[in-house]
Amino acid sequence: MDDIAKNSGYSKATLYVYFKSKEILTSYLVLQSMQTLYDFIYKALHENNTCKERFFGICNSLYEYKKLYHCTSH
Repeated sequence: MDDIAKNSGYSKATLYVYFKSKEILTSYLVLQSMQTLYDFIYKALHENNTCKERFFGICNSLYEYKKLYHCTSH
């Protein structure tokens, strides 16, 4: 929580007002990330008509998500 507080600009006490534990904060962040990725993919599926366009739309969405959120693979 110390690192998160430092990087977010909020105090540790403020973080604990909204998130009662590190686990709850982590769960929240994971769910937010999953929702954002879902939104990217959903948009790609509904903006394209053919199977090929949808496939490339999803690939592009994954690429843009990774670029936007600085995802790294380890």
